[in-house]
Amino acid sequence: MSTNPPGLWCPFATHKPIPEAWTQRAIDTRAVVVHSAGGHGELYGWWQSDASHGLESTFFICDDQTAGYLDGEIVQYLGLGIKADANGEANSFAASIETASTVNAGERWTPAQAESLTLLLDWICTVAPKVERRLMAHPTDAGIAWHVQFGAPGPWTQVRGKVCPGPERIKQLQAEIIPAVAAMANHPTPTPIDPQELTMADITEITKRLDAIDAEQARQGKQLDKLYQDYGVSREPSGRPGDNGSKRYQFGRIFLWVRDLAKG
Repeated sequence: MSTNPPGLWCPFATHKPIPEAWTQRAIDTRAVVVHSAGGHGELYGWWQSDASHGLESTFFICDDQTAGYLDGEIVQYLGLGIKADANGEANSFAASIETASTVNAGERWTPAQAESLTLLLDWICTVAPKVERRLMAHPTDAGIAWHVQFGAPGPWTQVRGKVCPGPERIKQLQAEIIPAVAAMANHPTPTPIDPQELTMADITEITKRLDAIDAEQARQGKQLDKLYQDYGVSREPSGRPGDNGSKRYQFGRIFLWVRDLAKG
């Protein structure tokens, strides 16, 4: 088994490839389907259990109750462009994004989840340009959709009465997330930061300050904003990405390099 899974791997996600990352076939991605998980726990173990019934997702976005992870942290299980069996008849052309939620998923995404979902969708649309920055109009269309958009039961689920990702999140996707992704279409492609630009003092300081962020302050984003500002990757007061759409990406790259260096 190769140590490098195929497909595209998001530079600001935590990479946790499941065994299917090496065995599932490649697809030509033209759509993204958004789900709610019906629970807060990260899904790496679930996808490998019998309870998952052979399903898997490309991504998972944590919330403020996901143990061991930050609110809004993105976890990637399969490379983009590798088949994920979570979307029924759309599996042959769609990536899948699961999001942490309560059992009934009756709530909106947390602000951090919404920001991460927007940035992740923007990244997908950039690296897989057949994914259009709009709501899908029919089950085989190109674009962004939610799981039960075309019925329950329907082409993407056989579960009668399913409401995934939940009424409030469906409204949020239509009214806020997709318009934000569409508005980012003309932003320049983020420029990677050379890891050699980081000194050991930088790495030590970033690690120390990330560790110091408690759950409440992480939700409010105050210390993160200060950290972004200090390292030249500040965001707007609204919490939305900056003008060029690249600043959170760059911070994500720094975070990944720090994490990988810490692992040795």
